Amino acid sequence: PIDADPKKFAAKMGLAMSILLIIFNYFNLQIAINTILIMFIGAISAEAFFNYCVGCKIYSILIRLNIIKIS
Repeated sequence: PIDADPKKFAAKMGLAMSILLIIFNYFNLQIAINTILIMFIGAISAEAFFNYCVGCKIYSILIRLNIIKIS
């Protein structure tokens, strides 16, 4: 058994970033688009090349800070 919650959280973060990109593109906010893309590419590259899940690390920090509750 593996805790899938961190990976689900990371996937939801990716979805949220994708939605933000669509919204920022609609309003032609180029600086915001570039910022989100750099963060997105950085997170994807960390996972692909170093097997390091940025979203999972953010999830564990939020758990420690009691921002997210484990059910």
